[in-house]
Amino acid sequence: MNKYLDNVRTQYEQYPYPPRNPEDEQQRLIEIAIDQLSIINFYCFKGKQSFENVNILVAGGGTGDSTIFLAEQLRDKNSKVVYVDISKHSMAIAQQRAQKRKLTNIQWVHGSILSLSEYNLGLFDYISCTGVLHHLNDPKHGLHTLKSVLKPTGAMGIMLYGKYGRSGVYQMQELMRLINQKSTTLPEKIKNTRTVLDELPESNWFQHNQNFISDHDKLGDNGLVDLLLHEQDRSYSIDEIYQLLDSVNLRLVEFSSVKMRLSYRPEQYIQNKELISQIKKLSVRKQQHIAELLVGAFKKHEFFVSEKNNTKADFNDLNNIPFFHPHKTYHSLGQRISNQIAKQSSNHIALKHSSGYEFDLAADQLNYHFFKNINGEITLIEIFNKIRTEINGCKLTNSEISKHLFPSYYKFEQLDWLLLKSQA
Repeated sequence: MNKYLDNVRTQYEQYPYPPRNPEDEQQRLIEIAIDQLSIINFYCFKGKQSFENVNILVAGGGTGDSTIFLAEQLRDKNSKVVYVDISKHSMAIAQQRAQKRKLTNIQWVHGSILSLSEYNLGLFDYISCTGVLHHLNDPKHGLHTLKSVLKPTGAMGIMLYGKYGRSGVYQMQELMRLINQKSTTLPEKIKNTRTVLDELPESNWFQHNQNFISDHDKLGDNGLVDLLLHEQDRSYSIDEIYQLLDSVNLRLVEFSSVKMRLSYRPEQYIQNKELISQIKKLSVRKQQHIAELLVGAFKKHEFFVSEKNNTKADFNDLNNIPFFHPHKTYHSLGQRISNQIAKQSSNHIALKHSSGYEFDLAADQLNYHFFKNINGEITLIEIFNKIRTEINGCKLTNSEISKHLFPSYYKFEQLDWLLLKSQA
């Protein structure tokens, strides 16, 4: 390894990130939003990925959050999660967590993601790489390396730091590099950094941004080292992310977080109809860049990428099965919605998602029967047939029913509240 990788490895050997206690596995499972298989399937595999006999890579596995979550979801599948990380200490923590859960579907590799081709791991159906590429000397090379072990039909989930939301972080990193020039150990650098943080002037940009950035407080010295004393750290605007993906011929499929997805829309902030109509004429990429500059608080970008186009499950494919997400929480939501429609005297009902997003749903006959029949087991065509049977005299074609229902469905889809999957 070169000096840069040696230094990064030393950092994570001494201060694994994020800090985790394997004993906590007995009380909770940390769910990683970008690694939810039902979401990945919907956006990246047209709903057709069963995740049987798949090969998944966690590139830069750290203390194991993504690895454990993915392995748990694949527990009853004949599939494998491959963990790769340069830190033996981090890997040991992840292994202890897996042992607590009796997970046997993980392959452990101590090494750099830049050397993946040397490990004979085969090609992967899905690669999770969150919080890693922005710590490489050459993120483009790192992304190209990941792409080289990705199946042509595969997808990746990526997280990169956001440029504007981390205002103050890079000034602090530069400040501490100057102050710590003669400090040779991380404990000494941490002590100096804590002293400086306690005495920051109110005018300091990091001081202004501490409402949004708190790893140095919440995650102790491990969080402080990762945030303010990292050997290599860069951030991206959304436009720079598109440039990075273009450079290796990958496309951004969708943002993995509901709140993030909605936040990249300028219409969430600009109410002036004339101005927003001008903005909406721009490319989606430019609109997202405008939204990022408007908000200024996006600390990170989380998104799916693929070589392929049109990877999202399609409402017009009537062999797809609609289901509420997460299913354990919302399996009976369709019946509750139809009951609400039946009791409603006006022409709409009001709904509120857990993200805080609110919308109105038309309280009409087609919506009543559509939502009443969603159980996560029957296909759209089966639901459409039920609609025709249950509505006396209904002679609507599949196309007509689909056209009528799609606006209602889409309101749920954009919140990941109603998704699609193919028949098993």
